[in-house]
Amino acid sequence: MRFGLKLVSVISVALLVTFLYYGAHCPYPVQNGELRETAKGSETIYFWYTREELSDVIGSAAVSFGQENGVRVIPVLAEENEYTEQLYAASVSGERCPDAYLLPSNLLEKAYLSGMARDLKAGEGTAPDTSLYPGTLLDAGTYEGKLLMLPLTFDTTVLVYRTEDPVRWAHQAAVSELTAIDMEIADGITDEAVAAQIAEMILTEDDLDPQVLADKEAEYLENAVPATIPDLLNFAGTYDVPAGTEGILEWDVNDILYNYWFLGGVIDLCGPCGDDRSSVRVNNIHAVECLETYRNLREFFSIDSEQITYDSCVEDFLAGKYVFTVGSTDILQRLQAAKDAGTLEFDYAFALLPDISDTYESKALCIVDGVVVNGYSEHGDLAVRFAEYLTAECGEMLYTRDGVVPAARSVVTEHPELEIFFRQTEKAIALPKLMETQSFWLELEAAFTGVWDGGDPAETLDALQEKLESGTRAGAIE
Repeated sequence: MRFGLKLVSVISVALLVTFLYYGAHCPYPVQNGELRETAKGSETIYFWYTREELSDVIGSAAVSFGQENGVRVIPVLAEENEYTEQLYAASVSGERCPDAYLLPSNLLEKAYLSGMARDLKAGEGTAPDTSLYPGTLLDAGTYEGKLLMLPLTFDTTVLVYRTEDPVRWAHQAAVSELTAIDMEIADGITDEAVAAQIAEMILTEDDLDPQVLADKEAEYLENAVPATIPDLLNFAGTYDVPAGTEGILEWDVNDILYNYWFLGGVIDLCGPCGDDRSSVRVNNIHAVECLETYRNLREFFSIDSEQITYDSCVEDFLAGKYVFTVGSTDILQRLQAAKDAGTLEFDYAFALLPDISDTYESKALCIVDGVVVNGYSEHGDLAVRFAEYLTAECGEMLYTRDGVVPAARSVVTEHPELEIFFRQTEKAIALPKLMETQSFWLELEAAFTGVWDGGDPAETLDALQEKLESGTRAGAIE
């Protein structure tokens, strides 16, 4: 909502009182050259960002923080193209200098080397409380031992499934075990009379004791949701799917966000904080084995890389065509929307992505956006306080208004469905920050697609290792 400039004063006052009373719901970003102030005070800070969908929350935070602290916080919605260049130009010119700004974690090195990132634990002000954020998200905001960013939002992937199917599978497995006979012994019997007696002894489900069956179902149900890829393949090979189900698992084999977990636990891209040029390990025997596992899955899940997209996977899952899919945080809102519309005909749940095997752990990719305080700012301590306010206090608004998952774990109290995403993040890997690795993700994405379509894992990883090492060496020389 945007207020006209010529409202009569009585209406303006009434609207302002109502606006503040209900939590300052209306944002006031700088957009198309138009400046709107959030509050009047002795100091003014500017907060830059590019994600337009966050305007409502950022505007509300600017108003409430400004009112509480007697300052002005002016949001500036910038163009995404050449965002860091715009930030730098405004920083050195002093015109609407971004005192704090929103940034993807993988651009932190560029920001820091440009003088646009302040160590949040240094300076005269009180260091922000970091206890609310998972360690992985704090690592994403750390460069050369300095905390340069407070995480605001994150995205990662989890296993999504229809809750009815593990129950059905457990029932089928229990019945199969309790009615099975030793076929080797049966096949060895040549006496027709004895064979006939054995045939009469074969049990059906109706012959089973209900309590015995229930106990056996409970045993299988404990491990029905696959914890490893072999578990998943066992599920796929033994489950008699219900009518209307086209397959067991479908996921986007082209997008690195939905594929990275196959390699995340066995490769090292610049260390835990993504800033170590000496720590590059992509091509190793463990990675080859994991990528071979990935390639072999095509035998079980016939996914055409030229036809599949993430949106098509979600739509197929919502339509009940598949038991499992790999979803990012946006799937929460899409599932809820389908449920509210009455088009979702099943219940659903989430689980951690399965490990590659009992030996190799899976680790998903985590994409983090956070708040950086500008080293050029003349109001650095105030900007730090706003950064902490936005990231720590506005999580509920971020989720309920904009559907994005906040980095502050306190949101789980009111929204327990988010817990699985935080658990997945604890064993996830954030994007590296080195400028020379920015294009590597496109190459890794293409490598996954190539291997899925039959490429050799060892040769693929060898080529990736050479490219990555060449890039990091060049960056170190520069």
